[in-house]
Amino acid sequence: MTPRLNGWVKSVMAKTLHSVSRRGGSASTLVNSAYKSQTDSRTGLLQGTRLWGRLDCLVGVVLDRDTNATGNIREQLCDKEMQLNTSTRGGQALLLDRTRTADGPAHPRLELRGFETRPPVTASKQSEPVPICTG
Repeated sequence: MTPRLNGWVKSVMAKTLHSVSRRGGSASTLVNSAYKSQTDSRTGLLQGTRLWGRLDCLVGVVLDRDTNATGNIREQLCDKEMQLNTSTRGGQALLLDRTRTADGPAHPRLELRGFETRPPVTASKQSEPVPICTG
């Protein structure tokens, strides 16, 4: 698809989604899609390996790819650092930095050798309502 046609299709899709959600009584919000299925929605860190339709976390937990991405999208609604216009490389750098400074297992690409880390808590939690951002 040519870049011009691709931009037009994205514009038509965005307008259609906005219109349908308004008719249904809900709201649509655009978010940056970078690394949503590769980030662990329980910790918010770029950990684990995405294979086919799942994310294999470092502590042995397996998450469904789409459910995991949905949790990450919901969490990003109030994320001040990961904006819609953040580039893919910028998003990756931000997530790797968060993962590097977090208390937990490091992402394999970070190669933090010699540092002792604790695994994250794996207790599942009940689904929570979508947060309302203020400010």
